Amino acid sequence: MGKFVFIEITSWQGISLGATHYYGKLKGYDDNNEVLFIDIEKPLGEKEAKKLSKKDDFTYREGTLTARFDSKQEVIDIAIEKWKTYFPNAEFLIQGEWAIADPQNCLIAPNGLKEKINKLYLESEEIGGYEKSPKRMDEIFREYQNLIREYK
Repeated sequence: MGKFVFIEITSWQGISLGATHYYGKLKGYDDNNEVLFIDIEKPLGEKEAKKLSKKDDFTYREGTLTARFDSKQEVIDIAIEKWKTYFPNAEFLIQGEWAIADPQNCLIAPNGLKEKINKLYLESEEIGGYEKSPKRMDEIFREYQNLIREYK
């Protein structure tokens, strides 16, 4: 699975009082087949550093690295920019959970596979997954596995 990198996006919004941020983690195998979990970070701008310093009662400075993001899209944008730094031989960047074998939102893939994977992913979402459509989900699973088999 060294060709696949997953970006998992989490948030404490709705769980922790006052939580407003998203967090991202890249998960995959490096060239030595070692598992890497990389927190996605960005440097704080001056305005954001001041805002967080006031909120957290801690002094942040411009340029300080943070894992806090204001939107899921911001996490995705940084992940797309950075993933090859940590996983140079990977070919797929998938937004989703590392341990799920069904199609998930594909951000980057070779040979036109992104569109094919995302078609299967969107269909699985539309039909309600295994809970509502187990027979079709089995078919979608097999189609997806056949698409990516040569890259495993």
